[in-house]
This record gives sequence, structure tokens and C-alpha cells, in this order.
Amino acid sequence: MKIWLGTGGSPDSVSRAVELGLPMFLGILGGTPEHWARYGHAYRAAWDEAGHPAEQADIAVAVHGFVAESDAQARSTYLEHEHRMMAEGLAELGRPAPSPADRAAQYGPDGMVFVGSPDEITDRILHLHGLFGHTRQILQMDVGGMPQRDFLHAIELLGTKVLPQIRAELAWP
Repeated sequence: MKIWLGTGGSPDSVSRAVELGLPMFLGILGGTPEHWARYGHAYRAAWDEAGHPAEQADIAVAVHGFVAESDAQARSTYLEHEHRMMAEGLAELGRPAPSPADRAAQYGPDGMVFVGSPDEITDRILHLHGLFGHTRQILQMDVGGMPQRDFLHAIELLGTKVLPQIRAELAWP
């Protein structure tokens, strides 16, 4: 069984993963791809310095995200449900939720919420992979009471449209 060390981006967590010789799993809620790539580079550099076998250095990424037939459909569907989830969760902590417009700004190519059409999601995953070579990508789609049919269709699109494009681009089986 493969065990991963999860981190939200703390440099100490990156070091801990390397110390333990474990793959690193980044849980990301915001920021930019370039910001998170620093953690990937730090992990790989420390991994090499520690003398671990290069083929065992592995990075996974989990982000909020959603795929639909079009960018507009994905954005409107996901924003409604994600904002509801964030507003309720942050209210429990006594903190205000970001406005829908502020959160939607994270949906663009410079943000870390992967929302869009199959081509958009493919491009975003491949861009992130180019920055630090992760081998696992998770999209947290089932948020804020999203209807099951919506996220089941998104799962279908990931398997039938996104994954084949990624496999072809990266020459993966």
C-alpha cells in the first residue's frame, strides 16, 4: 500500500515527507501554479540531496475543481455550490466568505481552482505537470450540495475526455 504525506504547503511538511521517504500530497485551496511549483521543486531537490531513489519521488495534487461541457457551464455550476460550501464553513469559524467574484477569480489560468471544459482542465493539469511533474491529480467537485448528476457527469468527462488527452500528451499508458 502506498502511503502519502499530505501537506497544505508548509515547508516543514515538505521536509518531513523527504525525511520519511514518502511521496508528497499537496492539498491546495488557492494561490498560483508558480507558487505551488516551489514546493514541488523543494521536495525534489531535498529528495535528491537525501539520496532517495529518484523514481520514488512522487507528488500528488488536490484542488477544488469541476469539469462540464463548456467553460461557462462549469464556472456557473461550480461557483454556486463552492461559494455555498465556503460561506457555511467559514461562518462556523466566524470568518466571512470571499465574494463570489473574488472566488471566481481563482478559476482562471493563474489560479488553483480548476474549473472549465475538458480542454481547459486538460490544459491546466498539463501546465501544472510541466511545472513540477506530479503524477496524481484530484479535483474536489462534490461541494455545497451539488446535485449528484452534475458531478457524476463531470467524472464521466474526466475519464472520457480529459484523461485520454493527458495520457496522449505525456505518452502514458
